[in-house]
Amino acid sequence: MKTTFKNASIIATIAIKAIGTFVAVSVVSGSRWRYVVSGVRVVRHQLVASSVPRFGVRNPVLVNMMMIVILCGGMIFAFTLTREMFPESRPNKIMITVLYPGVQPEEVEKAVTIKVEEAVRGVDGIEKVDSVVNEGVSMTVLTLFNDVDDVDVVLQEVKNEIDALSDLPEE
Repeated sequence: MKTTFKNASIIATIAIKAIGTFVAVSVVSGSRWRYVVSGVRVVRHQLVASSVPRFGVRNPVLVNMMMIVILCGGMIFAFTLTREMFPESRPNKIMITVLYPGVQPEEVEKAVTIKVEEAVRGVDGIEKVDSVVNEGVSMTVLTLFNDVDDVDVVLQEVKNEIDALSDLPEE
């Protein structure tokens, strides 16, 4: 059985299928109103998705005032936000890499890594010395204290200590 409901601006075709005492309803037209059959009475419900635009059309002054408040708030926060083009960052690590190609890690450790570690341990401002040894490569990372004011001075002292090592392999 098919029934058509007519309203001033909406025509909704509802297919009603009776299965025993249960009545199933499906809306055929894509209107903004949904008709629900409850027993014999037909009830008209407005869909929620169309209520927000309808509110905006019915209250244009309120919607415009809300838009102005949001834009002004955004501008206030944009101008008071702390920004820096190049934020200050202080390096707190120095890395020393020594290449010794074709040599096993144990030999690199004995010939290079231990000597570099002993040379830089006495430099002021160094908190920790870590080393990693691979085949043909020794990497030593020096972690500086937080209270070091001038990293360039510590870097120059480390360079001087490394340059003073005379018993490093030639290769």
